[in-house]
Amino acid sequence: MIGADAGDNFYVLICNEYTPYVYYWDRTHLHAYDDKLNYDIAEQDECGHLYLVATDFTTFFNQVIEQLNEQKGRPTDDRNT
Repeated sequence: MIGADAGDNFYVLICNEYTPYVYYWDRTHLHAYDDKLNYDIAEQDECGHLYLVATDFTTFFNQVIEQLNEQKGRPTDDRNT
């Protein structure tokens, strides 16, 4: 687990032999009734689906920074502040 959203759904880092992938774990079933259920790992024992967010941690980190900058009204390429 590398993070969580406001609803206590986690972001998890799953490493295979070659690459770590970052997934969003919808453990509270927040997105269970979305029109587009496009999960990457099906839930087991009603624990919630996992959705691929990024194919490596650096990409995930940059996505987080871009979202934070957008929320603050900064250009998305402003990573120095």
